[in-house]
This record gives sequence, structure tokens and C-alpha cells, in this order.
Amino acid sequence: MWRWIMAAVMGLVALCVLRPSVLAGPLDTGGAAALGGFDPTAETQISAKADQLDYDRAKGVLEARGNVVIRRGTDELRADYVRLDMTTHDAIAVGNVVLVRPKATWRGDNLAYNFKTRVASCDRFRVDFSPFQVEAKAMPTAAADRYMIEDAFVTTCTNPMAHAHYKVRASRLDLVPGSYFEAHGALVYLGDVPVFYLPYWYRNLREDIGYRFYPGYSSKMGAFMLNTVRYRINPILRGETSLDLRSRRGLAGGQAFKWNDPEGAWLGEVRGYYAEDQEPMDENDDPALENISSGRYRFFLKHGASFSANDYILAQSEYVSDRDFREDFFEDEFRESRQPDNYAVYTWRDDAFAFNALVRGRLNDFYPAVQRLPELSFQFARRQIMDLPFYYEGATAAAFLDRVEPKEPEPEPANEYSAFRFDSAHMVYYPGHYFDFLSLIPRAGYRATFYSKTRGHETALVTRTGTVTNYQVDASGHTNMFETPFTETLTVTNDVEAGAKLRNRFEVGLEASYRAFSVWDAGGVPMRHVIEPYANYTLVPEPNLDENAIYKFDEVDKLGEEHKLRLGARNKWQVKDQDRARDLADVDIYTTLRFHRPEGEALIRDISAEGELTPVSGVYVRFDGTLNVDAGGVDVFNVRTGLKPDEWIHFAGEYRFRKDDFSQVSADCTISPNHEWAFNGYGRYIIEESRLEEVGGYAQKSLDCLAFRLGAGFLPGYTTAAGAQRDDEVRVIFGMWLTAFPHGKLMGRYTQ
Repeated sequence: MWRWIMAAVMGLVALCVLRPSVLAGPLDTGGAAALGGFDPTAETQISAKADQLDYDRAKGVLEARGNVVIRRGTDELRADYVRLDMTTHDAIAVGNVVLVRPKATWRGDNLAYNFKTRVASCDRFRVDFSPFQVEAKAMPTAAADRYMIEDAFVTTCTNPMAHAHYKVRASRLDLVPGSYFEAHGALVYLGDVPVFYLPYWYRNLREDIGYRFYPGYSSKMGAFMLNTVRYRINPILRGETSLDLRSRRGLAGGQAFKWNDPEGAWLGEVRGYYAEDQEPMDENDDPALENISSGRYRFFLKHGASFSANDYILAQSEYVSDRDFREDFFEDEFRESRQPDNYAVYTWRDDAFAFNALVRGRLNDFYPAVQRLPELSFQFARRQIMDLPFYYEGATAAAFLDRVEPKEPEPEPANEYSAFRFDSAHMVYYPGHYFDFLSLIPRAGYRATFYSKTRGHETALVTRTGTVTNYQVDASGHTNMFETPFTETLTVTNDVEAGAKLRNRFEVGLEASYRAFSVWDAGGVPMRHVIEPYANYTLVPEPNLDENAIYKFDEVDKLGEEHKLRLGARNKWQVKDQDRARDLADVDIYTTLRFHRPEGEALIRDISAEGELTPVSGVYVRFDGTLNVDAGGVDVFNVRTGLKPDEWIHFAGEYRFRKDDFSQVSADCTISPNHEWAFNGYGRYIIEESRLEEVGGYAQKSLDCLAFRLGAGFLPGYTTAAGAQRDDEVRVIFGMWLTAFPHGKLMGRYTQ
């Protein structure tokens, strides 16, 4: 239970990532410590420098005074006074003593040290081994590689220990470097104020081990405290236990196990999470369509393994209690993918060939899916055919496909179907280079697609009878109703399942390109423009099987007749920067002439462009877009900008536009006026709805060893397209971590 009590104490959290690194080697008894094993290949000669050197040859004793520096191999001893026995290599150092060892520096007022055995002892010492410093009254004693340090202070702060922002004092610190430490009588200080005491505390020093907590507030979840303890069970297996408290939603917990082969041959994880949700249904949920119980959960499994340098297997499975679970409790994952993906795939690959065996299915019946049970595929990279001037490229796939709809509401039968599909595409190229500048690559190919089932059409005559109600006003002004019977015959066309068919699709084409450049001087700065025009002609006669006769599972089933010519030019503007060419702009502009097109559509429907501008170091603009020439206006346009001219400012902005669909602008800016403070602001605005989607930011204070962050976010309420009202949502979170471990934050941004 005491592990959860730690969640309320920030000082203790700071210690959870302490990770001493270099204090290795056997120790003798009697307060002497070996600071590392002797390396027989190291330099064995001792050199000495000082303001005054006195050497007694008869006794073999060297005395050095003033700015003394004694070196042997990688060891260096500095002090005001040193007495060194050249026979035994025993040294006594007094005054401003500094012993420099690889990856560690020991400091004290006096020191006894043997350069041969590398054993030292002293009354009080301080050791610096980045990013840690330890102070104690006496040198450590140890058995094997376990150090036992009495009355020790530990911190990652760079200030002197007396002025450290945080530190831990232990009556005894048992340390196995790089593995773990045990603190007996541990007292945590923030500044000079003791904040917590533990009679015993064990801490694993690996980066993936420790305690994390995330406190904050969300109007959707209420005040929350998310707690996670990570621990290592054995060298290949780690555990992760979570206990989360949300004032509006209740108690939740999870357990995870992660495993990995030290050689990198396999890794994986299994996760379970359960929430006893006090408010499982949002106020806008329709109970008739989605009845979510208070017991909500998820199970996740993922494993990957490599059997050789050429093959591997990857499997993933996720089962959730309801369709809203991931959005409510794992929002970041929900934004990446709206629904879980369940699959297992085996891949074998080399430079010329790849094979995949895939099984993809649906575990939750409230999601739509195209199941592949299974799919086998082969891909052949473009390779030369023997010694002929021809190259071959191909792909073949066979799959049992099953398209399923959510069980609720009742799915339309016409939207659920299954079939076996065999698809094989082959292309032959004949590349050539002509006139020292022109590249021509003609090609010819064939694609055969077999369907075990196709879509047919059945026409039937349907007779319908009924009555028509008529109204008539008589001379007196009364309205009289008359019902007239009728009979009519209608022609109705229904989709029906047809037999197996083969779609034959032939293709010929030609790729052409060349490159040219010009160089000029722009005010003493060499500049270069590189242009690469290209053309790609494609002719695909109408296949024998119309796309309306095919059950559609993916893009393969939408392939039909094509007759088009893609024209484009890639342009680069470059400047010479320190004897290297640096791109100022890289822009590709292209369009497609569609000779086969729907009636009424123009030959050139759109013009597209994509590229990146980097006018100066630290500034970039990336964009892509499509201009609709036929209808007029822009169909798609995206632009992303970044600005980081110096360490003190970082700006990123994005504008995304989809005609008749979506347009949004977002920005994120972080300003750091100095090394101590950082301020961030971000926001997203949906243009077509004239609605601010989210705005927020944080303020961060960084000390030499600790960083604190307070952040907030606001999501204004709005009315959905279905007429449902979404309330305002407020989020607040606090974060703290050791600056020595920026990637191992104890606390950080957590969306709720």
C-alpha cells in the first residue's frame, strides 16, 4: 500500500528515476573501496607534477606540494599535498583532493589511494558520475560489487548538495551500480524541507522501471490521478500495473506485461484494462442504438518475432467492451485509428522477392470490416530478366474476403457479402537512355483477377394494388371523399449473386524524362536550378468485366478502363552552402490528361503540386494541393510550416482543406526566453463550421535538475451535424520530471 502513498509526494517522485551508473569493482574490508578492476594493458608508469617535488630514493617515497597532479594510466589524483610510496603505489593526499577516474570524479579533504589496486579510503567524500552526485561521511564498504554507503546524500542537481533543489538522505544506501539500490531510513528533501520518510525503499535503476503519476482535471472525467508502476520481473519480462482514479467516472485499473529478446529476435506485450465507469453513457448517446454498461474494458495483445534476417511474424489483437471505450479512456490511440485492428502476418523478404501470409478479422461486431481469412501475396521487385534488356515486376495475391457491417443497427443485406479473389499483375519494362539526356521506359503488362462470386441483376415485374383517396366539393360547399381502387405493374431490378468470373486487364505505357540545370551567380552566391520534366502514358482497354458486376472490397475492385497521360516537372533551386548543395525549394507540379473520362468531364480535370521550401536554416514550408481546372477552385490544399531560427522559439502551423468536406487551421508555438522558462500555446480551428475545436498551452519552469509544467486545455461546446449538443470541456494537468532524464518523465501531458 505504501507504493500508492508515494503518489501524493512530489519529492519522492523525483527519486524514482535516479540511476547511478559507474561504481563498479571489488571492495576490501575495513572501509577501503576498490574503484574499479586493474587493467593489465593500461599504462603502469606513474608521472607526477607539483610546485615542489621531493624524492627519497632510499625509502622510495615521493612528496609533492602545491598543485599536485599524479597520473597512472586513466587515473589522476590532484591535491595540495601528496605522499606517494613508489614501491607499494600507496598515496596519501591532503587538501582539495580530486581523484578522476573514467566516468567518475571523487572529491574530499583527504584520501588514501593505491594506484595499483585502485582501492581508496577517506573520512568524507563526494563523487560525481554524470548526472548524479553522492556525498557521504565515509567511503563505501562492499561485498563483491555491492556498495554500502553510510549517511549518504544523493541528487542529480548540479548545485552543491547544501543548495540542491531536491535530495535524498539515507542512513544507509546499498547500491549495485546500474542495477538497483536499497535506501534504509530514506528522507526526501525539497530544498531544505523534508517532505517524506520511508524506513525502507527499493528502487530499480533501469530506465523502464519506476513509478509514474499523472494528476489533473477534465470536465469530462473530473479530477483524476493516474498511477502506474513499472517493474522488471526478469531480464526479458517487464510488468506494468495501473490504478487510476477519476472523480466523475470512478476507479479503473490495468495490468500489462512486456517481453523482449535481448538479441532483438522477438518482442511483444499484453495489456488489460478495466473501468467501473459511473457515467458510461454520454448525454447524447441513443440508448436504443448503444447500451453501454458500467463495466468497461479492453484486452490488447501484440507480438513480433524474427526467425532470420529475411522473415518475421507480427500479430495484434484488441477487444473492447464498446465502441466508445478507446475514445473515452485512450484518446490518443483513438485519434490514430478509429477502430481496433486485428491481424496476424508472416513476411519473408529479400532484395528480389517478398511473401506475405495475412489473416485480418473482426473481434467486435459493432465495427464494420473487410476480413481476409486468409490472404497470401507475392511481390517481385523490378529485376532484369537474365541478360536481356528487359525488366520484370509483379505481384500476386489470393484471398478469402468477407465484408461485414455492424450488427446494430440491423445491417443491409446488400452491404454484406463474401468471395474468393485471385489477383495477379505482371509488368515488363524496356528501359533505355537516348541522346545522352533522354530516358525512355516503355512497358506492357497484364492483370488477371478471378472472383468466385460476382454481382448479377435480376429484373422482375411486381403488381401492386391499392386505393387512391379523392376529394370533391359539392354545390353546398361540403367536401366528399371518394376511394378509387387501382392496379399497377412495376419493373424492379434487384442485385443477385452470380457465378465465378475472370476479369482480364491489359496495360501498355511509356515513361519519359530528362534532367537539365543552369548555374548562375546571385550576388556572389552560387545558385543552381535543376529541372526534370517527365511524362507517363497509360492505356488500359476496357476490361471484360464491368466494375458494377464486382463485389467491392478494396481498390483492386475499382480498377477499370484507363487512357491517360501524366505530365509534370520537378524543380529544385539550390544554393552552395559550405561546399555542399542545399535545397532552397523542391517542387513537383503535375497534371493528368484523361482521354477516357465520364461524359462532360474536361480533358484536364486538375493540376497538382507538392514540395518543400527551406529558404533559411530552421525554416521550412511543406505543401501539397490540387486545383480543379474543370469545376474551378481548389479541391485539396495542405500546408505545414515550421520555424526554429534559434533555441528560444519554435513555431509550427498547419492548414488543411478538403472541398465540401473539411478545413482546419492549427498552430503550436513554444517560446523559451531563457533556460529556466518555457511557454507554449496551441489551438485548432475548424473553418467550415466557424468553430474553435481546442485551445490550450502550458508554462514550464526548469531548474538545473527538476522541471515543472502546468498545462490547460479548453474544448468549446458545439452542436453536431445530428443536432446533439456537446458541452464545453476543460482539461488541466501538472507535470514534473528530472531534467537529466527528459524521455523518462514522471508526469506529462495526458489527454482526458
